[in-house]
Formats: sequence, C-alpha cells, structure tokens
Amino acid sequence: VEMVLAKNKLVDVLNLLPPHFRELQSEAVGLVRGIAIDAYNKHGDADQSRAILHLSKRFNFKSAELTERLKEDFEKIEELIREERKHEAKLTSGKTAWEVTKNGVRQGDKVLPAAAVSSIRWGIMISGYQHAPKYEFLMAFRDDQQKEVVFSWSASNNIEKQQEHFSSLVQAALAYIAPVIMKKIVTKLDQGKEITIGSCILRKDGVHFSTQGWFFSKAHIVPWGQVTTKIQNGQLFVMNRADPRTSTSMALRDTENAIALQFLSHAADE
Repeated sequence: VEMVLAKNKLVDVLNLLPPHFRELQSEAVGLVRGIAIDAYNKHGDADQSRAILHLSKRFNFKSAELTERLKEDFEKIEELIREERKHEAKLTSGKTAWEVTKNGVRQGDKVLPAAAVSSIRWGIMISGYQHAPKYEFLMAFRDDQQKEVVFSWSASNNIEKQQEHFSSLVQAALAYIAPVIMKKIVTKLDQGKEITIGSCILRKDGVHFSTQGWFFSKAHIVPWGQVTTKIQNGQLFVMNRADPRTSTSMALRDTENAIALQFLSHAADE
C-alpha cells in the first residue's frame, strides 16, 4: 500500500489539488481505510491494519464524517491490539530482556520469530530439603534452524513471586507460540508424515509406542479417538482410553512438544 501511494507522488498530487477535488481526496482516504479494515477482518492482523490506517494521515482532506470514522477506527484497532497482546510476558534477568510475545521469543539479542518456532518444553524441578526446597524453572524454545532460546533460573526464596513469573511465560507461550507449533504438527500429520515426541510416534492414524514386558516389548497403536492424556508430577502420561493400562510417559521439562500430545488428544475428543 505504501509503494502504491509513493508511486508518482500520488499523495502529494492529491494534496495539491484545489477544493473542487475534495471528494476525490476523501475517496482515496476511504480506499486506504477499506484496505486497513480488510487487513484485520480477512487476515486477523491488527498490527498491519493499524500500520495501513496510519497512512491515511498523509492525506489532506476536509470530510468531518470521514475524520470521525477514522478516529473510531484508530480507537477500535488499538483496543484489538491491546486484547491480542494482553498475555505477553516481558521480564528482565539481570540486564537481559526476556520476552514471549505475539512477535516471538527474545532473550537479549537472540530472537526467534513466532513463525519460526518449531518446539517448546518447560517445567519446574524441585530439589533440596522439605523445609528448604530449591526450585529450578526452565522454558526452552527451538526454531526450524535448531537455534535455541532457554529461560532458566533457580530460587529458594520468594517462591510465590518466581512462580508468577514462570506462569506468565507459560501463559504467553500458550497464547502466541503453541498455536504456531500445533499448526505445523497438524499440517505434517495431514500430509502423511510422522512426528516423534518422546516415546511416541505420531501418525495420521494415531499414536504409536511400545511397552516393555517381562521378556519382550509390545507395540501399540492408539487411534486418535481413543488417545487420552494426564499430567502428574511433571510427567505427561499418554494412554489408551479403552485400556488405561496401555500407556507411556515422558517428562514435560525434558521432552520437546510433549504438551502437543495433550492438545491433540483434546482436539480428537471434540
């Protein structure tokens, strides 16, 4: 849109036109406004919509009605952007910025765009004594090029506050990063590809895993409609709903995209 307006100095020409052409000036602004509205209504991109809407400010026009409509548009788009970004987490470790936002993951100068993230894992490990526990928090992201960002810290005091910080990272990851990863996983499964998550192999027909018997291991195939999961003590258990004894487990903290199995099992239920 910006390139079109810059071509042949279109905005400058329209702004220099005499009063007789005010209707044409208003029409041009109306077209830019319409594209901005479509950017959100058709593509759900509030930031892009706002950027396009700001281009309308380059025009000189006298329509009071259009001015009022644009004012309402700016207020609405700002409200939508605030709503979209309400789960963003922005913390500081020492002098290093930690962020999980709609745009992606940032740790100081290291940035992973949201669209590039392909795996995530997180968890809390508790060690030490009953009356003096030590909490170790971890959240890790990896992109398509194997570039990794790891947020980790330990705490023995003010645990409630540390858990709040960790919860804010988890909430942001679920809101902005997990949907991107799930879309990639579902696309691969729909294409007939297989995906390995911990002890499980995901295929279009269901979840494949093995259990160890006294002498031999036994292979299992659990159709998606029968897959159920539960989380207990940092472990994700994947089970056959028809026979809960048929199960496997993995550590959420150590297994990339383990949480995806829970999302997929819930989606199958729906």
